[in-house]
Amino acid sequence: MTAPRILVADDEPLLRAELVEALERLWPDAQIAAAQDGIEALRLGREWMPDVAFLDIRMPGLDGLELARVFGARTHVVFVTAYGEHALAAFEEGAVDYVVKPIALERLARAVERVRARETF
Repeated sequence: MTAPRILVADDEPLLRAELVEALERLWPDAQIAAAQDGIEALRLGREWMPDVAFLDIRMPGLDGLELARVFGARTHVVFVTAYGEHALAAFEEGAVDYVVKPIALERLARAVERVRARETF
């Protein structure tokens, strides 16, 4: 069994760091890469082929919804965003979950469990 590859994409440095730190605690065997915008996330996604992506919706370059379309079914997507109004569009793109900022660790833990329940990593 290989360690799951997780991509985190958020253009806000402090929130990105907080999300990476929380995921390291919640999913200690995962490999985590972080991107500062949609373009970097697209590049990392193509090179690294993540199993899971935690994406902000509004980012420079490409937004999270566009990234989810590009990643398709090969990557489980969880949106982590301050904008609740995009939830319907997120689920239409196949999102596993939708976490609203500020991130509560308990809520993020439920999202992680939801992803882990979909596939054996």
